[in-house]
Amino acid sequence: MQKQKIGIITCASILDQVKACPVTSEHKIYPLAPCCLFSISPDLLKHIFNEACLNNDGALLIYGNCHPKLQQILAGYEDRIIKLKGDNCWEMMLGAEIAQDYLAKGEWLVKNTLCTSLRKEVFASYGANRAEGNLIHNCHTKKIIAYKFEPDSPREEEVASFAKAFDVPFEIKEGDISSFNDTLLHGLDSVKELISRDITIGDKRILARNELKESAVSEAYFKLDVVSNELLFISPQITHLLGYTPAEFEYLYMSDHEGTMYADKETYLRVSEERFTYFSKCLMRGIQQPASIEYQVRHKNQTKLWLRESFQPKYDDDGTFVPY
Repeated sequence: MQKQKIGIITCASILDQVKACPVTSEHKIYPLAPCCLFSISPDLLKHIFNEACLNNDGALLIYGNCHPKLQQILAGYEDRIIKLKGDNCWEMMLGAEIAQDYLAKGEWLVKNTLCTSLRKEVFASYGANRAEGNLIHNCHTKKIIAYKFEPDSPREEEVASFAKAFDVPFEIKEGDISSFNDTLLHGLDSVKELISRDITIGDKRILARNELKESAVSEAYFKLDVVSNELLFISPQITHLLGYTPAEFEYLYMSDHEGTMYADKETYLRVSEERFTYFSKCLMRGIQQPASIEYQVRHKNQTKLWLRESFQPKYDDDGTFVPY
């Protein structure tokens, strides 16, 4: 049986801690900028989620509920991604009870990256070195707590200057990465359990829920005239693959503005743009490498699938692109 591939999507602010956990050493890690400091668009979340799902059987998400759209977007990946329990990074690293106890005492837990590589962004976001607009001081924060998680060891002078910028006392505490490693191990086991219930089709792990049989068709062919933008041929196998008749598929392939077959409107627009860009290169520049686009669609029975659409352009002997 083929070994399951699991990706790890993590907040970049705790990337060092995630990498330090032995349990993550064999997994591809996808860092995602912290939305408590940066404006993270829903499209960026979807892009990272898509990358993790397309290159793995499933993924573990290590990210707080800081983004207002996170849970809504995550619902579309419920068959592939499991979020580690916790409303924020500290609840995931220390456990909810310990993290909430610090919060109740008016203490602000600070990761080393906030004191160093992300210091400029933190200062701008939270109003450091200002009499007015200093969010940390004005929220009556009693103390800044910096944790030492190996290999992440904040220097006292860095934490001291960081705390001084907000006019708040500080303390440095020793952290233990082993409990976080155990939490990640449990999360990865949950992802394995989730994806073990899914069916894989062909070499590419295309998601299908149990409604589809293992004998389901894994590919279907069609021919596209890129000048007229018309489908000249559609294999009847498309019905077995996606549930739509060739006529229904032709219409939805070209003009699914409501996201009936495509996962959503944004997916339809993105895929359409990528097709246009690729075929424009074929027409204007000549020979191009075969290409493919991978995206999420809905089977007619509403089952979600991951689909790879591959292009095999044809050329004359002189290298001129044959558009149909």
